[in-house]
Amino acid sequence: MPQLEPTLLSLHPSDLRVPKHRLFASARIIEPFATPDATPDATPDATHRPRLELNFTIEGSNHIVWPKETLCASREDGLWRSTCFECFIQTTKENYIEWNFSPNGNWASYTFSKYRTDMMAAAVSPPKIQKSTASTLLAAESIPRENFSAAILLSEMEIISPLRFSLTAVVLERGVSEPFYWATRHAGTKPDFHLSDSFSLRMEF
Repeated sequence: MPQLEPTLLSLHPSDLRVPKHRLFASARIIEPFATPDATPDATPDATHRPRLELNFTIEGSNHIVWPKETLCASREDGLWRSTCFECFIQTTKENYIEWNFSPNGNWASYTFSKYRTDMMAAAVSPPKIQKSTASTLLAAESIPRENFSAAILLSEMEIISPLRFSLTAVVLERGVSEPFYWATRHAGTKPDFHLSDSFSLRMEF
């Protein structure tokens, strides 16, 4: 099963602030599995199609400004205005798709024909977002930790192997006016998750 081990995301080199939190991310491709009663012409459900599962872990979660809880998760624009986890996936040579996952379960997805051009709502199924709380014992101190996962269907996107993508996040910290921009790689002179050179992760499927 192709996977990316937990990786510590980084701030842009121009951001010299010292946050009170750290952000880790990992990913894996969950392959479809066959069932005894499957037929050649059957339409597979979500559990029988390859999925990309993304995991984000924030250490020091007690310092984070979290979005308001929601009773019913839904598709919503502007999630990046609050703490939000993201994934950018190259679909063709220039086309790419952006995914936004809010810790409260809301989500969004957009397609682009090239860098920040022809933005449209992506015709995709809602991701499966889950949350769990834990703590890390560090130097006899318990560090609160929040874990988030999101699973998306690869078959709904025009993706070729190897999968080329990036994991990013916008995180608001209490008492800090400007958000922190985390990424697996920063390619520009300022934080910009849309730059294709920042899609540095590769995964065969």
